[in-house]
Amino acid sequence: MSLDFVVFGVPRSGTDALTRALNLHPQIMCAMEYFPDAIAASTAIVPEAFEDERYSYSPNCEKSRLIYRSKKGIATVFGNKDPRFSLYAESFHARNQNCRKICIYRPKLGFWQSWDARANDQDDEHWERGQTGFFGMLELMCLLNNLSDVDGCGEVLLVNYDGLFFDDTTALETAFNYLGVEPNEQALDTFRNTELASAGHPPGS
Repeated sequence: MSLDFVVFGVPRSGTDALTRALNLHPQIMCAMEYFPDAIAASTAIVPEAFEDERYSYSPNCEKSRLIYRSKKGIATVFGNKDPRFSLYAESFHARNQNCRKICIYRPKLGFWQSWDARANDQDDEHWERGQTGFFGMLELMCLLNNLSDVDGCGEVLLVNYDGLFFDDTTALETAFNYLGVEPNEQALDTFRNTELASAGHPPGS
């Protein structure tokens, strides 16, 4: 079968954290930038693709395979995180119209400082020098433009970063429901005690 869902958003908007949160659910397996391009992602047969050693262009490929192996035979819903998915959303949707899409966003240009910090970090080999928050704003404009074309890219679930990591588990429960998996209190409890706690939200509150 084809991918069930994709996770995306302007880089530095919380796509990694959302992926970790989704992977807390035993029925969900979300890879991390596993596929090199839109064609590969939209035509991949999953879960078999997550055992294909030919996908090895980045460290995330092996990380994703480890996630898959830990859930093999248990997970029933398979996805991939790709922050810049919106740039090719239309061509992807044309090939896989049943794929669900989850976009995380940070209010008040919350990604800006993170872009600036990485642009100024001379030791960061994975970020272009000069790629500051201004360019993140341009990416946000492109993302919004693409999402406005509902016929072209399909339905999208929008997840507010602040709502997900600073309020409660409602946003994560909504994402679980959107993906069609059963409620799982253990996943929500783990989320409360890890992601919410690390964000300064007291466990159990």
